[in-house]
Amino acid sequence: MADPRKKRRRPAHDEERHPVLRGVALFVCITAFLGALYWKAMGW
Repeated sequence: MADPRKKRRRPAHDEERHPVLRGVALFVCITAFLGALYWKAMGW
């Protein structure tokens, strides 16, 4: 009985952390995309 409860608690922590990781990933992707457009605009 204790094992299933621990397994249920672990995903809860993962779900709380994932939105932050996704936000950072999106920020990095957007920054890289804008950076690529900037480099292309500069002609480099």
